[in-house]
Amino acid sequence: MNTRIVKTIPLLLAFFLLSTSLPVRAQKGLRSTRKAIKSAKVKVVPALPPAELATARIPAAQIAQMSAKANAKLAAQTQAVGQTLSRRMPMSPHQHIKELLKGNKNPTEALHQWWNLTDKYHKPNMFEAFASTYYKKHFYILTPHLTQLFKRVEMQNNRDLELRFLKRLRFLAENRTQFQKAFSPNAHQATLRVRFTNDISRLTAKNFNAKDLVFSVEKFLTPKHPKHGIRHVNLNSTFTVGNGQEFAVYNYSGPLEFLPHLYRYLINGEKHLRDPITVVFDAKAKAIAIYNKDKSLRLRITTHEYSRPEKLHLHLNETRTGTIVNQQGQEVEETVNFNLSIPIAKPEKLPNHKRDEYLYKQFIQNPLNFFRGDKRVTILQQPIF
Repeated sequence: MNTRIVKTIPLLLAFFLLSTSLPVRAQKGLRSTRKAIKSAKVKVVPALPPAELATARIPAAQIAQMSAKANAKLAAQTQAVGQTLSRRMPMSPHQHIKELLKGNKNPTEALHQWWNLTDKYHKPNMFEAFASTYYKKHFYILTPHLTQLFKRVEMQNNRDLELRFLKRLRFLAENRTQFQKAFSPNAHQATLRVRFTNDISRLTAKNFNAKDLVFSVEKFLTPKHPKHGIRHVNLNSTFTVGNGQEFAVYNYSGPLEFLPHLYRYLINGEKHLRDPITVVFDAKAKAIAIYNKDKSLRLRITTHEYSRPEKLHLHLNETRTGTIVNQQGQEVEETVNFNLSIPIAKPEKLPNHKRDEYLYKQFIQNPLNFFRGDKRVTILQQPIF
């Protein structure tokens, strides 16, 4: 009996045993399959005698055919690997961008070339790398705020937005000296940074306003810089609590329960202490921002300011609008942000456990509760950036 016929016997037996334990519909299907197997014509292939089987050899023509197929498969694999390697840039993205910016006075031309390169090598959108490299070339210090901003622009995957964004960045870079002369002639250039004044998380190609990208002049309230200050706040400023106690603003070391009084003084000053203020609470960020009546002053308190006991501080921001004469000799109205960093002394009685919760309560939660119910205070709950 031929071996192929023998092999069908266990198969038929398996069908029979399985059919006895299956539902009626399944048994009908098996019966039809069994009939098809019985009616099928099995081609009988004579088996080789043992002696011939032992001495059987593959013909040379068949070996040549198999070799040709293997070589063709290897060639196809090699070509695929070559194509993958060819899609790799010959140097890192940042090196490429540096070379493009070095060879082009106009950064927008460099951006177009960068787009061509990313298209050629089938790379995803890499605007963050381009913007970061260009920014560090002109402004040196790249802040987490800007890294987040560049990434947000990249995520929109809109080249028109990228071009408009870069043009504004270029305007600020090329007119840096003009901004300094108009707004802060005594400031060192290293203190000039770029800041986005709107909510980064909501930036889109449709709502992007180039004017939201502004210069920020960084100042520090410290004896090393005695002239640094904003309006009524300087190195010698003091504020008074209701019971007549007076405290220094610089390196405030009083009870943390008096922080709401410090906040109000920083925003309104002594003469306008009772003027209306607006408090914006960002629950997700565990932060607040406090504005004066005309929104020209803002006090920012985030985890960055209160999470490290050794480096507690506040950021007071002032918005100023003025006119600059750009490189083309045209007068342009611009807005600049002044950021004053105010240190806070490390509290003497600081708990050893749950410090984050304690500091959040003192810097955010308690001041919110203090301002609630005050008719001169408007409290909003929304993102502060």
